[in-house]
Amino acid sequence: MLLCFANPNARMLKGQRHLREQLQSLLPRETQIEWTHSIEDLFFALKRAELATARLIIVIGGDGTLHQVINALLEKLGLESAHFPPIFAAGGGTMDFVARRLRASGHLDIVPFSPLRALDRLSHSIKRGEKLSRVLLPSLLIDFDEGASRRLGFAIAIGGIGAQFFRAYYNDPDPSVGTMLSIVSRAIAGLPWRSPTASLLFDPSLALVAVDGKPLPTAFQSAIHAGAFPIALGHVFRLFPLAMPHAFHVQAGRMAPWAVIASLPRLVLGKPLRGQFLYEGRAHCLQARSLGQPFSPVIDGEAYPPTRLVRVSPGPALPFVLPPL
Repeated sequence: MLLCFANPNARMLKGQRHLREQLQSLLPRETQIEWTHSIEDLFFALKRAELATARLIIVIGGDGTLHQVINALLEKLGLESAHFPPIFAAGGGTMDFVARRLRASGHLDIVPFSPLRALDRLSHSIKRGEKLSRVLLPSLLIDFDEGASRRLGFAIAIGGIGAQFFRAYYNDPDPSVGTMLSIVSRAIAGLPWRSPTASLLFDPSLALVAVDGKPLPTAFQSAIHAGAFPIALGHVFRLFPLAMPHAFHVQAGRMAPWAVIASLPRLVLGKPLRGQFLYEGRAHCLQARSLGQPFSPVIDGEAYPPTRLVRVSPGPALPFVLPPL
């Protein structure tokens, strides 16, 4: 059985006429399609789905939809990735950093991105009985508040600029790449007089942070970020270039606001940042404990409830199907 979770409200699918008919004609007949118009729809669909028996799970939507699917697999199947069915990330969201990473792995990054075109190629390969190429994507295992809850993800902003950026990003009723550029430009322009956007973005989080058991020398954290593999946000910023299969990229510590602004070209080029009080490198464990306001972490673009303690370690390598050529 093929199992498909489709979010018709994803940015690249929203407003498409006859989407239901298109998907039904594109996908093999054996595919069970679950339409998820809201996060509640997705939760209920994941709970009733026979995830363990699926031959392939197809996710049509953004990184947030994919995030919920892999965590439903974690809940139902446990951490052993050998039990995870392969996943095809068709994309369709605003950032689609996972789908775009897979396209780059399959040398399709120069082809215009289209979820429906990707599904058409996948369906043709399945119908012709072709072997689907797979790749294992490394993940992060994230524990909140001494193991009170556990999630899988690919990128996390615990505190500092990343988490605060997403707070501003989600204040927009229809966030897009344009929203991302607008937030950055308003923060830079407003820095001399500490505008609300500049304060939100550049005010550090007060936290104790340890990387592989070694405490950082500052409690003022301009960034507390981690990524399991290199990602691109909206074709603008390239993050976590140092990540490897068994060691994720950590960015944590303090940078002055003007130093952050001066480092933007390095983020565009996908180069590590530099700073006297900044840890920028690989790690096997990241732990952050808030000393002030609770963290409002963001994992794969999904906002999480406030928490005071976050621990990140390498998660299982998850099986994904590469987009067919």
